[in-house]
Amino acid sequence: EADHFCMHWRGVKDNDAKMINSVMRGSFLKDPNLRREFLSLINNKKG
Repeated sequence: EADHFCMHWRGVKDNDAKMINSVMRGSFLKDPNLRREFLSLINNKKG
């Protein structure tokens, strides 16, 4: 989660707006079951 300066360049007026960038590589990119399992595990940690 971050405050991206490019948002301000594009005219986003909400100072509290945040963006989340995500990328998958390697086995997480190639194996949808592994990716799903990983994402479910990290989502459970947030709670």
